[in-house]
Amino acid sequence: MKTNIKKAIEAHNHDQFILWMETYERTEDDPKKLKRLSDFKTYILNHWHRYFDWRDKVAHVPDGARTLGAMESNQRRVSYQMKKRGMYGASRCISDGEASSSPRK
Repeated sequence: MKTNIKKAIEAHNHDQFILWMETYERTEDDPKKLKRLSDFKTYILNHWHRYFDWRDKVAHVPDGARTLGAMESNQRRVSYQMKKRGMYGASRCISDGEASSSPRK
């Protein structure tokens, strides 16, 4: 069933996705798994318009084009690495900017 759900998402077939999700939910007895399935279904349906392969939408796809890049697919990991390395200076920059733009007393 999971492969059919994945195929429906990849084919961007909304009706098949709902059909397979409802079938999967009816066969599941564990309340925790039902909750996870419900959360997954809600998430996918709320973001349905964003699930597509960009290469299918662009007229001229570059040779060797792949799916998402590092920043798009690993944004959490990358942001944590930047934070750990001290590359986030937003609060410091804001305070410096405020200090330089505000009149001295």
